[in-house]
Amino acid sequence: MNYEEIQNIVNELLPEFGVACTAVTKIDGEYDPETGMTNSEKHTKGQVVVTNIDMRFGNQNNLIEVGDQTLLATASLELEVGTICTVNDVKYQVIAPNPIKPASTIVMYKAHVRKI
Repeated sequence: MNYEEIQNIVNELLPEFGVACTAVTKIDGEYDPETGMTNSEKHTKGQVVVTNIDMRFGNQNNLIEVGDQTLLATASLELEVGTICTVNDVKYQVIAPNPIKPASTIVMYKAHVRKI
């Protein structure tokens, strides 16, 4: 099956109902003597819809805290655990990216995020 068509639908609907988002993921690397740092960053952009997590599931899952939200995001964001997403000047950290990927093709993310 061709999942590119599903990804195109996601890429049409999320911008229509969502907002722009930038994501920054830290990548471990070797020590860079010029910058004095061991990490580099990967910047990606995409579209998201931010929704509340139904707290009925909070009692069943100790990873969910009050105020946590779900981020429905385009695959272009390339989310990972620890990625920092900026949506409307609010920063969220990805707790669990939860990629929706039939046949190893990521069509979108349903990420569990926490405001930082």
